[in-house]
Amino acid sequence: MHDSLTMLLTSAAALAGIVGVILLIGRALRHTSLGKPKSAASLLILKDTIALDARRRLHLIQHEDRTVLLLTGGETDVVVGWLDGPKPP
Repeated sequence: MHDSLTMLLTSAAALAGIVGVILLIGRALRHTSLGKPKSAASLLILKDTIALDARRRLHLIQHEDRTVLLLTGGETDVVVGWLDGPKPP
């Protein structure tokens, strides 16, 4: 009985230590560039959304230096058009 209780407490302490180390590493990575890649942070930006009716929405989305207008929620999603930036080839 004494040996099984000691083994249980040792296992619980080891598990708590491992979880603590993982949490500390996660917190440290948030403050470095490894936590969030810069390219994924600002690839797409939702600028505005307008509800046209109960199902359809008009979205203004920025991708790098270009802006696109999307209509979603109907039978099909439609690219209404690109508003600025360089023209595609």
